[in-house]
Amino acid sequence: MKKRLMATIFILITVMGSSIILKSYKDISLGHVVRRTYVDLWKSDCTCNRNDVQYQRLNDTSLDDAVLEELAWRSLQRKIAESKLDVNYYQKLELCPEQPPYLVGRLNITENLTLEETTDPESLKRVIFGGRYRPPDCKAREYVAIIIPYRDRKHDLDVQLRLLHQVLQRQQCEYMIFVVEMALPTAFNKGLINNAGFTTAMMINNFSCVIFQDVDAFMMDDRNLYRCGSDPRHYLAYSTKYGDKGLPFPELYGGVIGFTPGQFTKVNGFSNLYFGWGEEDNDLHIRVKVAGLKYVRSGRDVGGYIGFKHHHDATNPEGSAYSLIRNAKARATVEGVGTIRFRRYAVEYRELYTWILIGVEQADITQKYQKWFDYPMKS
Repeated sequence: MKKRLMATIFILITVMGSSIILKSYKDISLGHVVRRTYVDLWKSDCTCNRNDVQYQRLNDTSLDDAVLEELAWRSLQRKIAESKLDVNYYQKLELCPEQPPYLVGRLNITENLTLEETTDPESLKRVIFGGRYRPPDCKAREYVAIIIPYRDRKHDLDVQLRLLHQVLQRQQCEYMIFVVEMALPTAFNKGLINNAGFTTAMMINNFSCVIFQDVDAFMMDDRNLYRCGSDPRHYLAYSTKYGDKGLPFPELYGGVIGFTPGQFTKVNGFSNLYFGWGEEDNDLHIRVKVAGLKYVRSGRDVGGYIGFKHHHDATNPEGSAYSLIRNAKARATVEGVGTIRFRRYAVEYRELYTWILIGVEQADITQKYQKWFDYPMKS
């Protein structure tokens, strides 16, 4: 009997010497309950039969098991065919042009941002399982990881994914999209989530550029190229949620930012201490300056984003952020992506993105770095 190439969308991740398999997490804000798994679609030489295929069941009781399995099998066959890329052929392609020829400029979208106006069916057909794409007619200038920290904004995520896929394909970008969640009931910590996303993405592939994309910041112009450079990038020049000002203050650093892996490591990534909303992006700006770097912001003519104001949920209080920002410079080299500790519960390849679920003990982190939370006010 031929050796089966069995792998699962839920990758067995070794954490502190133990292999962890995700079983069922009912407290996940996306609401998925895991029942079974798919065959790993990333093996380009995958040969399998129907008995190798298992499937994932969502909170949908309208379909019986037989129908779900049939749908999973058909999807698997299509995705395997799409993911069999001829590496030798790709390496012979010419480099994609500096200025992509398919850009349209200002996008034809409104601030309502419905799924209908942001969905391009053809671009979605070209996405390889896990939210991956490679231009077919030239060799991309960058291999970009898009990391989206996420909690409880389903509509925003659905719109964002559809918008990103069509824009990035027109930019002739080779990319992979990651959506990273932190298991409840831990308070939202965007910096730590981004650090965990970066660490996991770099384990999966050798990306040349990593872009941290807020789920509620929607690009308005596809000439705002998602590429990295010799300095960290700030792609958001203004946001509609700030009205006529565009930005609440000129030094704002957040929303959509990009680093090469070397730059992100040099600044020690985000702080891991900001539980709750606010200030983690400004802390990162300080780290960029401490590392002797400076960021380059996109021009206002192309760097516009549609932004929404949200009511923050009860698990995300505005707490110690404003005390922590006072000691950001002193902490820059002490804690960050180089010191992150977390549990990686799952890495799952989904239709339009790769989903990562992590967990941390908030009490352990605050106890370890308690002196920074108690940092005294300047007299």
